[in-house]
Amino acid sequence: MKLIADSGTTRTQWRYLGKDGHIKQAATEGMNPWQQQDEQMRRVLKEQLPADFATEVEELWFYGSGCIPGQASDRVHAILSEIFPAAHITVSDDLMGAARGLCGGMPGIACIL
Repeated sequence: MKLIADSGTTRTQWRYLGKDGHIKQAATEGMNPWQQQDEQMRRVLKEQLPADFATEVEELWFYGSGCIPGQASDRVHAILSEIFPAAHITVSDDLMGAARGLCGGMPGIACIL
């Protein structure tokens, strides 16, 4: 099962793709490592994300505001690893998420206004 998150400071949109191709979706408060403490982000995941997401996810891509490479993305990765211990997790910034959503694996240009 795969889970993709598009996170801003105020809201995170989650899409879950099951092995059978079934798609589930959820929304939680946003998660931004520059605006929130680790405990706030943990609370969002534990209280607002459907429980079956955490137990069935094998791959997780998290694209979020403030998730620049280094300490900020490492913090988010560590928190996600606590909630999704069996998943392979990738954390990138929201611009990378926009680029992959728009261009897929092809060369291109994406911008966020």
